[in-house]
Amino acid sequence: MQGNWGNSYFISPDVSSFQEKAQDLFDKQGRRLIRVTTFLENGVRRWVGISRDGDWANRWWVSDDLTSFLKKAQDFFDNEKLRLIWADSFVEGGKRKWIGIARGGDWASRLIIKDDLSSFSTEAQSLFDEKGLRLIHVTTWTEGNKRRWFGISRSGNWANRWWISPDMGAFSTKSQQLFDNEGKRLIHVKTYVEGNQRKWIGISRSGDWANRWYFRSDLDSFGLEAQRLFDDEHLRLVHVEMLE
Repeated sequence: MQGNWGNSYFISPDVSSFQEKAQDLFDKQGRRLIRVTTFLENGVRRWVGISRDGDWANRWWVSDDLTSFLKKAQDFFDNEKLRLIWADSFVEGGKRKWIGIARGGDWASRLIIKDDLSSFSTEAQSLFDEKGLRLIHVTTWTEGNKRRWFGISRSGNWANRWWISPDMGAFSTKSQQLFDNEGKRLIHVKTYVEGNQRKWIGISRSGDWANRWYFRSDLDSFGLEAQRLFDDEHLRLVHVEMLE
């Protein structure tokens, strides 16, 4: 997205070096971590981060299960007034772990965790209708044969839409239609496989900044495109999603 802040995108071969890099960017350049994801490459787990200039308090962590993750998020809110802005999970050694980012802020914020899409959608809509909370993050995972849903909503005054598309072509079309017809910019992407079908989740919101989203089939070309967009169009990478 368009912006004038300093921005860093980095990949580390393990969580320890990732922590060191994120801390170094904070200590020396004042850059706050805004995205974390992890993926396996030839059996080795690698870590990806995006950090940007800012002046807010910021924390990130990894929890061994959802219960301890939620407790940590609540502790940060209760004790340091930090709001959860990002959550993701991954399976390691047969156990699902959770990654979180919380930051300083003064907005109302709510988590949604549901065991089915229908109740998740209903709760997200209810928070919007009754409390004016906009959905800013969605992730989904499976436990046994059940697909569960996790969302973060926050107060705001912008127009907001979220949707699920059955394939990338339909997703691209929908995001472009929302931009062309409603001026909404894509701010969040999540993809998952259900059955034999890869589905795509998007969140778009009103705004007036230049915006691009792209997909590349390998990490090198992805990084080159991120750099080109920065060099040629002054666009900062704010989101990365891995397909495995």
